[in-house]
Amino acid sequence: MFAIVFVVDDNVRCNQNVVVNSRPNFLIMVADDMGYGDVSLLGNHSLPTPNIDRIGREGMILNQHLTAASVCTPSRSAFLTGRYPIRNGMTAAGKNRVFLFVASSGGLPPEELTIAKLLKQQIGNEYRTALIGKWHLGKDCSRLDDNCHHPNQHGFDYFFGIPLTNLKDFGDDGQSVVISYYPHFYLLLTMIGLLGSTLGLMIIIRFQKSWLKSSILIILISIILPAFTVIFQKNISILNGVLYRNDQLIEQPIHLKGITKRLTDETEQFIRNTIAQNQSFFVILNFIKVHTALVPSEKFEGKSRYGKYGDCVLELDDGVGRMLDLLEELEIVNKTFTYFTSDNGAHLEEVDLNGNPEGGSNGIYRGGKGHGAMEGGIRVPTFLRWPNVLPKNLTKISQATSQMDIFPTISAILNLTLPTDRILDGRNIFPLLTGENHTSPHNFLFHYCGIYLHGVRYIEDNDHVWKVYFYQPKYKPQEDKCLFVCMCHGKLVVKHDPPLIYNIAQDPTEINPIVDSKIRSKILRKVTKAVQQHRLSLNPNIESQFSFGNSIWKPWLQPCCSWKFCHC
Repeated sequence: MFAIVFVVDDNVRCNQNVVVNSRPNFLIMVADDMGYGDVSLLGNHSLPTPNIDRIGREGMILNQHLTAASVCTPSRSAFLTGRYPIRNGMTAAGKNRVFLFVASSGGLPPEELTIAKLLKQQIGNEYRTALIGKWHLGKDCSRLDDNCHHPNQHGFDYFFGIPLTNLKDFGDDGQSVVISYYPHFYLLLTMIGLLGSTLGLMIIIRFQKSWLKSSILIILISIILPAFTVIFQKNISILNGVLYRNDQLIEQPIHLKGITKRLTDETEQFIRNTIAQNQSFFVILNFIKVHTALVPSEKFEGKSRYGKYGDCVLELDDGVGRMLDLLEELEIVNKTFTYFTSDNGAHLEEVDLNGNPEGGSNGIYRGGKGHGAMEGGIRVPTFLRWPNVLPKNLTKISQATSQMDIFPTISAILNLTLPTDRILDGRNIFPLLTGENHTSPHNFLFHYCGIYLHGVRYIEDNDHVWKVYFYQPKYKPQEDKCLFVCMCHGKLVVKHDPPLIYNIAQDPTEINPIVDSKIRSKILRKVTKAVQQHRLSLNPNIESQFSFGNSIWKPWLQPCCSWKFCHC
């Protein structure tokens, strides 16, 4: 997840932890599934990312910047709202933790307050706001195009992008996310068809005319249901691969080749138009890469040493470079707060049809995307640059920070009044960024996997950041990987009783658990109390956006841009 925030005003001045000026501009760029070890500035010496590095080299690195979840839907919800996703139903009790269908009714609740909506409410038309690229926080509630979860309803004046996500099915190599989850999917459907047909025939033979209608019905269901399922799976790219401009469906299925350029073109045009109208802007550019399907453009195809994944990293870096070049052209580099991060860690289990890796690297950190509290899934590459205000030249911020902190930090920069009718879990980190403070604003950070609390970070001081694990994924033997996606509960996790504890300030690779009984007792007492207080702050009556009713595909919510096989 990348973020860049642009400040246009010349009269910027600091007042303790608030930046006071007329109205700064903001652009937030978000990469998808980029790991900590994918960036050359963070140690990847064989995959150059000069434009991403440029932000850090001219500004600072946030070494311990954390997502609120290790998968994209809850992570993006937390980033926009400054709240743990469990507070608004954006977490799941079951296996699936992200929205799988455009035509489902789950999504970011309309009553939720995003940073864009807060900005629009308190500053109004002085800002033009846009979200360009991936949304993945829902679209409709009860009828097609009611757009109750749409970005336009969450504070964004302009939307160009995909309401869902990129899926393996959108590529041209025959891969499917369904087959990745369930490798024996077709065999299972075939068995259902054969068993149902056999049962129906046996009933006909045994009971003849008295059960004839029931037998025929069983045979038809056992054939039609698997056939419909196969047809549905084969057309996921059409059903889910939709591109919108505001509430208008403009492309179905989406064309992934060259999508990075198209998104950056839209962003550039929006910024130019806004500046020409003497308005301020708040733009989130959510890149679709480097999530599978991996479809690099001709310019980058075969240019890396790491197949299509590496090619897409290069293309993504080029998109970042275009945005930085735009700032230089518009002469607003020194008026720009630039923030770069990823929505979660790299997906370690991703492979192509031949078993070749199609996911990234999380560097020295264990685990990855979907791995609950594991460091590789929640610690993400993050850089900041704001030359007139923040320290520069590769300053390192090693204190624990969260993506949820961006909401209150931007609010402080803009002197917005924070809401009092809800709990915000993010903290204003502006004093930490400027060097006025030297400690994390957090005492505890809670690491969820779905609705299940897998771990807690207890920040005692800069040298003692304790990571307490209650659960970890059940990995394949000799590997820190699951079969395709790690699960959150049941037999697919390892329960630690007593919990595992690491000091990740001194042991970031988490290989030496704390064994001293006095230290353990002290930590667990504090963490247990913090967990109890945290759970008391949760509303148990919040509707789950991942309930069965909210998650299933609903044909009456299916977008279709033309009667001719939904192609346009």
